[in-house]
Amino acid sequence: MKEYNWFLNQVVGVLSISLAMSCLGMENPKFFAWIAIVVVTGVVWGGYKRHLADQNEVNEIRGQGLRYFLQIDKIPYFLGMITLGLVATGFLNKGGLVFPPF
Repeated sequence: MKEYNWFLNQVVGVLSISLAMSCLGMENPKFFAWIAIVVVTGVVWGGYKRHLADQNEVNEIRGQGLRYFLQIDKIPYFLGMITLGLVATGFLNKGGLVFPPF
């Protein structure tokens, strides 16, 4: 489980923030952010399959449900995903946070 936590934080968190900042530099950041979300989701799914081959660890995570992902040690993961989500929805653009995004 520690390997999967490291994977979420170091790989997915950094990848998400990097992709979000890259999308901001493009002409149509929302479109490319949605593509990046699909890519990051594939990376998370692939890491889940690779790192949690042991059925006991899979059952432990399923038993905890959402509480597993809301632990404090996953802050880089959540910051990356939230940043990418803000770009995809238009709340974050080159000028900063925008309310409303329309």
